[in-house]
Amino acid sequence: MTKKIILIASSALLLLLAYVAAYFIMIDKDPTAQASIETLTIKTTEPLKVTGRQEPMQTSTLKFDDSKGIIHDWFINNHTKVKAGDKLYEYYNPSVEQQIVARQRKLSKLNHFPSSKEKLNDTKDTILSLQHEIDELQDQLRTPVTAPIDGKVLISNEHPSKPKENVLAIYSDKRVIRASLDETQLPLINKHSSLIVKDNNLNKFTSKVTDISYIPTNYNKQNSTSTYDIQLTTDNKYPIGTHFKIEIPTNLIKIPRTALYNDHSVLVKRKNRFIERKIKYNKTDEKNKIIVTEGLNINEKIAKNTKDVS
Repeated sequence: MTKKIILIASSALLLLLAYVAAYFIMIDKDPTAQASIETLTIKTTEPLKVTGRQEPMQTSTLKFDDSKGIIHDWFINNHTKVKAGDKLYEYYNPSVEQQIVARQRKLSKLNHFPSSKEKLNDTKDTILSLQHEIDELQDQLRTPVTAPIDGKVLISNEHPSKPKENVLAIYSDKRVIRASLDETQLPLINKHSSLIVKDNNLNKFTSKVTDISYIPTNYNKQNSTSTYDIQLTTDNKYPIGTHFKIEIPTNLIKIPRTALYNDHSVLVKRKNRFIERKIKYNKTDEKNKIIVTEGLNINEKIAKNTKDVS
């Protein structure tokens, strides 16, 4: 009887041990149970960094127009600040002067040598016509040039001789930062976006996007992408030509493919357990990375390699 009891007790103990072992094996394979695996904290990717340059908000370049003669008189000096409408310089046209002189001589002859009565009316008409031509030519003899915008003048050549040669440029006092983005980067910003800008000494300030070109300014055949110009506010203390690093938030959540569980989910850590959660994602150029578009929140922890719990 005693042996029978011992046998039954031993069998029951073996069954209990088998059950406990099976239970722990199941827990070890259950992704919802605590697992000693490496986790990663969900963060957005590093901001995109592009180079921008300090430039005048407006620039106007005036070129030599040889049809108006030669530049005869200057009314401003180099680096002078001017207002729109201020007189800059004046053309004088020797060719027009010669035409005026020729007509004045004809007029003088007509006035000093009286015509017969028959030709008197014709002479009067000729005199009036010549006088009218002289008046028109007088308007073309000198042509003033005025400033099209407010700003500081930089004279290139006071006495140009070649057609369309640069005479001067006017740079507005107000400055902006200009940069370029390709078509894949452009959706990351909009007009009035606030961005962090850093100078070469890593001093930073906040800048706002004030303009985005509607039409692309360049096309990269190699990458098959168009380029768009953007304009941002700046600090006027920086000289024209200063370069900056502009930080553009990407707001992308990028995780390794090893974090995928059952192809379309991840294991999110909740206290002492891992919970399976469905996600949506896009592939990237990096074979071992994916971009999560839906299903994860910033600062959540997920299993970095789900094979450790599978």
